[in-house]
Amino acid sequence: MSFSYYTKSGCRFRGIPLTFNSLEPSTHELACGVGERLTPSHERIISLAQFAPAFVNRVKISALPTPAGRTVQFGGAQICFDEARGQAWPVPAIVERSDGLRCLVFQALPPNPTVTLEADELVITRVALKSRRALALNSVVDQLVCLHQENASEIPGTRCAVQRLDLAWALADGLRARDIPVRFSGVWSRLESAVASRTDCAVKLCPVDGHLRRLRVDAFVSSIEAPLPTELVGARPHYVVKDIGTVEELRDFFVQAGRPRLIGPAHLLEAIDNLGLSISTTVSQASFDW
Repeated sequence: MSFSYYTKSGCRFRGIPLTFNSLEPSTHELACGVGERLTPSHERIISLAQFAPAFVNRVKISALPTPAGRTVQFGGAQICFDEARGQAWPVPAIVERSDGLRCLVFQALPPNPTVTLEADELVITRVALKSRRALALNSVVDQLVCLHQENASEIPGTRCAVQRLDLAWALADGLRARDIPVRFSGVWSRLESAVASRTDCAVKLCPVDGHLRRLRVDAFVSSIEAPLPTELVGARPHYVVKDIGTVEELRDFFVQAGRPRLIGPAHLLEAIDNLGLSISTTVSQASFDW
């Protein structure tokens, strides 16, 4: 019997009151990256210390900040986060049971993952199984730079609506590396780490939410897992980003982590089984709409 398992409400860990990607209220939710979906219904989250303020400001939830590389005791188990490799990418966390069984938890694979943590089980929720139809993040950065340069004489700042916060962080990092001033707008403007000068801002990144009707949006960025519908995008530019992690990267990551058993939503496990990657998965478990 596996230590971690999926239900229609998200991931659970046997014997400890900890959840991951939970769609219903829980006492303690494990948060591995800023792009995760969280609601104020959770009593508390366990997060890497540098991300905790962003979570608290975003959903007004109590956080248990955990330093990278330091093991903390929780519910008879131990939790340890790996080092963060930038604001945008998810951070792996090890959840170790009292008998030594280790579960490696990941929101999604970052590009070119380098992992030194070995585990018996690997929990993952997103992989770009069909990434050929989408653009790499650096290509989308190029497109946004060109879009702003074309409109610079008419529009004081180009606003781009992004489907996920982790993609927005990555785009912000890429634009700033090109010397393009960026700030977050809409509900994302409340994030402490996203505070920037409101003057001379070339690109504004906002979430795809109910506020779009009152905002002028020049372009959209979404994920290949759930591209935005045509009726929302209209005639405006829409860039679909290759999701974090490809099939090849998953296979390499799997070997680096000691060939653990893969645990995830049923639709993801089925797709991986159909690819014939010789990766051990659990039996098909509950799947749900992300």
